[in-house]
Parts: sequence; C-alpha cells; structure tokens
Amino acid sequence: INSIPELLMDTDGKIVWQYNQRGCSFTTLTSEDKLNFSSFTMGDNLIEFVSAFNINKQKAEEGQKPNIDKNNIAYLSCVPWIDFLHVSTPMNLSKIDTVPRITWGKVIQENQRYFCTVNLQINHGMGDGLHVSNFFV
Repeated sequence: INSIPELLMDTDGKIVWQYNQRGCSFTTLTSEDKLNFSSFTMGDNLIEFVSAFNINKQKAEEGQKPNIDKNNIAYLSCVPWIDFLHVSTPMNLSKIDTVPRITWGKVIQENQRYFCTVNLQINHGMGDGLHVSNFFV
C-alpha cells in the first residue's frame, strides 16, 4: 500500500492530500472473547510488519486500545477458514471513505503450489484498476 501513491490519498470532500504512509488496523479477540481493535505502523519490510503485528495483537488480546492516527490506516481482514471468490467490506456511505481494505482467505494447495485469494477494496475516486493491479504486482 505504502508504495502506491494513489492508495495513500485521502480527501475531506474539498481538498485531496497524500499521506507519507498508512498504518494498518485489524480486529482480534481478547482473552474474554470480546472484539478489540489493533493498529500499528506497517514498517518497511515483512520482518518489521510481522514483528509489529505480533506485538500489537498481544496488546489487543490483553484489552489495550490502539494508539495510532485512525485517519491514515488501511483495514486488514483475514478469513483463514474459507477460500472465497469475492468479499465486500462495510463502508460508511454517509461520508467519503478512502480507507483501503485488504482481505485474504484460506491458503490452499494445488499440485505442489499454494494459492490464497486476496481482495483489495479502494475508493474509485482515488485510484482505479491500474493502481489495484500495481498492488498485486
């Protein structure tokens, strides 16, 4: 996300601006099986991402609230139980919503190869198919 300028765009309906980077937000269950949110800065590589994810997941499971700017995040969702063809995530239609949403599903194996469906949902006013395809390249 952070390498694609169009996915860093935001607007208040009057002006458009670009963030330097987006953090990410996901949900997790606390030890009491209650839903909690976690947010963190993604980092520059997979190792930093996984480390930050694990630290913040643990905090969320303990009931701590995230400490990140909620305006420049991307929403992450994982549905590891199913191999889906399409997913649509909720959006607040009463305001302009430019938060990118990434959802991935179950990893499946076919003929010595692994596959995982990944869905990217963006505001079409900020980017289009070219920018979505750049995410997957």
